[in-house]
Amino acid sequence: MRTALRTAIATALFAGVAITPALAAGTAFAADGPAAPASAAAEQQATKGELVRTETLYNGNVVKVYKLGPTWYRAETFKQGQSLGSVEANSRPAAGNDNGNFVVLFEDGRVMAWRGNFAQLDGSGTYRLADGTLLELDKQPHKAGLQLIENGKGRGFTYVGNGQNRRVFQYGKAVVVLEHDGGFAAYIPGSKKQGTPEYLGKGIVTPPSDKPVTPVPQDLKPGKPVTVGSCIVNQVIPSVFGEGWTVVLANRLDKGPTASLMDPSGKIMGTVDTAHPVFGPYGLRIDGANTTSPRIGQRTQGGDTPYRWSDFPKLPKGCVAPKPGKAVVTGDCTVEQVISSVFGEGWSVTLTNDLRKGPKAVLRSPAGMILGTADRARPDFGAYGLKIKGANTTTPRIGQRTQGGVDTPYRWSDFPKLPKGCDKGAPTPAPSATTGNTGTTTNTGQTSVIPRGGVAAGAEPGAVETDNSALIAAGAGAGALGAAGIGFVVLRRRAAARV
Repeated sequence: MRTALRTAIATALFAGVAITPALAAGTAFAADGPAAPASAAAEQQATKGELVRTETLYNGNVVKVYKLGPTWYRAETFKQGQSLGSVEANSRPAAGNDNGNFVVLFEDGRVMAWRGNFAQLDGSGTYRLADGTLLELDKQPHKAGLQLIENGKGRGFTYVGNGQNRRVFQYGKAVVVLEHDGGFAAYIPGSKKQGTPEYLGKGIVTPPSDKPVTPVPQDLKPGKPVTVGSCIVNQVIPSVFGEGWTVVLANRLDKGPTASLMDPSGKIMGTVDTAHPVFGPYGLRIDGANTTSPRIGQRTQGGDTPYRWSDFPKLPKGCVAPKPGKAVVTGDCTVEQVISSVFGEGWSVTLTNDLRKGPKAVLRSPAGMILGTADRARPDFGAYGLKIKGANTTTPRIGQRTQGGVDTPYRWSDFPKLPKGCDKGAPTPAPSATTGNTGTTTNTGQTSVIPRGGVAAGAEPGAVETDNSALIAAGAGAGALGAAGIGFVVLRRRAAARV
């Protein structure tokens, strides 16, 4: 009898299948299923293999792991010296089942073993694993399949059949062994919480979340525009994704428009702004981001699906781009003046000369949006052709140009003069926020700003934020946002270097 069993095992191994003698309960400890016939050399290697590890499992059984190839291993299990059979993992995991004792062998030689956690075949439908993972079982007469459920949708079935005994799946951390008759077991490595997959019902079932949901505050529900700061206005509008979904619109004179999509719990699912006007995964798009009348487009499908367009809330009256004019004293030893930009009509540069902080130049688009800044700490802003000369003196000058390269000249203008009495001593440089010292940092790199003729053709460069991040309240009240645990939308814009 023992000779016959050894012959059967050897024959099965040559065919790529490991077979185990039936136990008292009649459960076979078998591999996944038949494999392609092997060459004579491969058959010899499969018979011998290289013993790489011997492990003692949780139940006292011993498993010996043999390496047959780079991603090909065999694990043979022994109970009190008696072989219970073996499984082979050739480029994918394999599993054995000995009366509810599962052994999984991975293609890198790792072994995982557990007992139980076996679903009692309540039928096709949705099952929930111990870690909350949702799976749908499709049980048919000659095969069975599983698919992962995410956001209420199935991700596609994978079946066991056509001579396979079982198959191993991995969903996140969960390891699942599916039998050909539809029974399956699950194990969550490293988790104290284990259990039998729970049957939830036929078809796809999405149970309510066990996690507490933060209620959306009243001021984050659709309503009228609300002014939340100087030249900043917000509005919440309904989303095309359905009940409870919203889009928070923020329109700012200095930073431009921003739109954030929120799910019913108040979680931000996607954001678009001037620097990134398109967010494809959730169908958001800003049109006219560099104008005073931007629009937000929404859609739930890609391709040729049309957008549903809505206007951003209008800025309050008086919120317009600054116009060139005379110098104005704005503080103690601080003077400000708006001059024309070399980019053309409507563009401007606001110059601030401060005895303590030093000079600062801010470039604005015709819509009033800040596109670049040069100051004492960063006197050269190459992306938009701004350069301060004499940043550590009381008579700084601002240089502007629309093209890069060493041969392109700057157009130079004086900063407004400090009030009388403020220019008797040398200025005391303010510490740099980035360097922590009073030295001047000069960026030597220079890139072109707009191709020649771009301004004349009416082109406007995209917005660039170089020195900070804008914190924009996503609703009418910042306090309500903080209380709801949602916080602020942090918009980070990187300078757009143009070659």
